[in-house]
Amino acid sequence: MYYNAFQQYAIANNVLSTICKVGNISFFEFCSYRKTEHLNILRGLYCYISRERGVAPSRAARLICRTRCNIINQARKYWHYIQVKDPIVTELYNTINNVLKQDCYE
Repeated sequence: MYYNAFQQYAIANNVLSTICKVGNISFFEFCSYRKTEHLNILRGLYCYISRERGVAPSRAARLICRTRCNIINQARKYWHYIQVKDPIVTELYNTINNVLKQDCYE
């Protein structure tokens, strides 16, 4: 489904706030250039879930101060992690999706 720019930013913002809540981090930690395993997984899942929900890579990138190419590459990488059922990534992915579904029904 195609969304207009405002709807895409709203979806990306909803995904971002859910990831920050589930990952127990702040928005500023998420957008920083600090690298830890936990932060990198959360950033990769943001890219993948945003793409999955119909957000254009350029819009997802602007929200977190990254490049469009970074979003595309991370989304592809984390799609592969989901396909091979990586335990850490899959658990976080399922948790984030469950929270997003609950927020949608409230």
